[in-house]
Amino acid sequence: MPEDIPSNSLQNTFPDKVLSANRTTKTKKDTKFFFFVIVLALLPCITGGGRMVWTSSALIKLSSTDSNINPLGRPITTAETSLMVGLPGIIALPAAILFAKLADVIGRKRCMQVIGFGMLFSLIGLAFSNSVPLMITFLTCMSYLFSATSCVFSIYFTEICEDHNRAKFGSLLSTCLILGQLYSNAIGPFLGIRYYSLLLAAPLLPFLIFFFFAPETPMYLFAKGKKDECLQALRKLRSNKSEGELLNDFNKILGNLTLAEKHEKKNISQLFSTKESRFGFLLGVLSMLFQTISGGPILIPLIAPIFNQYNLIISGETVAVSISIVKVMSLFLTFMIIERIGRRPLLIVSSAGSGISMLLLGTFFYFLIIDSPLFDQVQWLPFPVILFYYLVYGIGLCSIPTPMISVLFTIEMRSMSSSLVFTIEHVLVASCQLVYPLLAESVGSHWCMWIFAINCFIASLILYWLMPETRGKSIDEIQHIFKNHRYSKTI
Repeated sequence: MPEDIPSNSLQNTFPDKVLSANRTTKTKKDTKFFFFVIVLALLPCITGGGRMVWTSSALIKLSSTDSNINPLGRPITTAETSLMVGLPGIIALPAAILFAKLADVIGRKRCMQVIGFGMLFSLIGLAFSNSVPLMITFLTCMSYLFSATSCVFSIYFTEICEDHNRAKFGSLLSTCLILGQLYSNAIGPFLGIRYYSLLLAAPLLPFLIFFFFAPETPMYLFAKGKKDECLQALRKLRSNKSEGELLNDFNKILGNLTLAEKHEKKNISQLFSTKESRFGFLLGVLSMLFQTISGGPILIPLIAPIFNQYNLIISGETVAVSISIVKVMSLFLTFMIIERIGRRPLLIVSSAGSGISMLLLGTFFYFLIIDSPLFDQVQWLPFPVILFYYLVYGIGLCSIPTPMISVLFTIEMRSMSSSLVFTIEHVLVASCQLVYPLLAESVGSHWCMWIFAINCFIASLILYWLMPETRGKSIDEIQHIFKNHRYSKTI
């Protein structure tokens, strides 16, 4: 917080309205302009979601011997598949940290615009690539920018939302990733790689054109000493509020930044200096760990080739599209119920249900490997099981961890700690995606599914024991919960 902002800046700026700012006000509906900004900010997430499953459709074409379909002119190998799926994520590991710092320097809005332009150019390059190294290069650029999206966009949403709607709109980040996957899986089977890649960039165009009219976050503007612009941004986002209510919101920002000023120049070692910061970091890492080792992010870029490999009665492309539809439904369901049920119950149910699904799917693949006579009787089983898996995965493990990260930390620790957690997540996802094709070829898909099942059951037990409920709580209240948490199953 700049030194030229005095602690009584609210009184100096609005001397006749400070008292009204302290009154308790009722929660009001969100404005149309606020929804407009939210929708625009979500569009790059749709493209990012499409990038996540690009390989699902593209690998089928790259495995073809038809040069009219395959721009490589030859079938792709298992090793190249492993590198294409996993290597971009590993190379992109520093993205979250670097872009979090960039967002603190140039602002959240400008950083988001940089990411949008970068994603557009990367997809254009990918569309015209005709070799594995070139494809990996542009996929790496996309992964780098997508990693930054998880962190920067989450911070933007946290800082323009209020306590009562933060979880609801934060969950839309994950919803739009799934919409992007549905979009990608729906167009991928019908288009060549060039037009497929170019159409993935379509959601970026309205974002890049109209996001110029979106405001910077009020909290960032105040932190940079731009008090008038901060109030102007609040008026745009919350135009249905009275001047006294806006001043109340202004006062909250002042209080948060005044608290942050007392703890400036935080570094990683200070992240572990208090119980609440250690506990918040632990919850952030565990939630991302469970999301990854449950199998969802690992399987989704390979789902069509996996199902096509076993020549089942339903094609892999149909399975991929169906999964995307189910995930969209589950995330909209999460959007509707998260404020009533809470994060903790949804995470526990999601983990346990995902474990049951993976156990059944692994058993089916085992029957197939040993050529069991039961296989012919249960050929229908993988389709409903994988749909049920992504349904229960979507209501908790998929939708909750990403938006939850930003509310686990105080304002002065948010950028650094969020970027660190997201970096750890990308290490996990990229490493697992790199290893999975080789591991499945060595020990069989059934063992991979059973490992995912065990991970899910362990996750549900740890969440039941460790995870507190933060529904409807402010950042200060959440920190108080963390400070006094006794690792029991309830608060």
